[in-house]
Amino acid sequence: MRKCYKCKLQNQSNTLKLGNMIDDMWDIHVHIMLLSRRYYHMFGKNLSVSVLNAHIAKLKKRTKPHWADLPESSYTRRCATLWQISRRFF
Repeated sequence: MRKCYKCKLQNQSNTLKLGNMIDDMWDIHVHIMLLSRRYYHMFGKNLSVSVLNAHIAKLKKRTKPHWADLPESSYTRRCATLWQISRRFF
């Protein structure tokens, strides 16, 4: 629990929203990692960035509406980074 001199940080609405956004970004990261691992084991090749971005956008609209608060650039950048890492590794 963090405390500052004038007020407690955990009770401020903007701090709670930021914490929720970080949790949602972690959920997206784990989902991308598990999806790419599953795809590689099934088909023997890596997912492309465009497929990952389309999949996350579809999830944001249909089953995960709480992910809609995240900026699009954050998860597209994460998808591109993971794709580059997997391309260099394999």
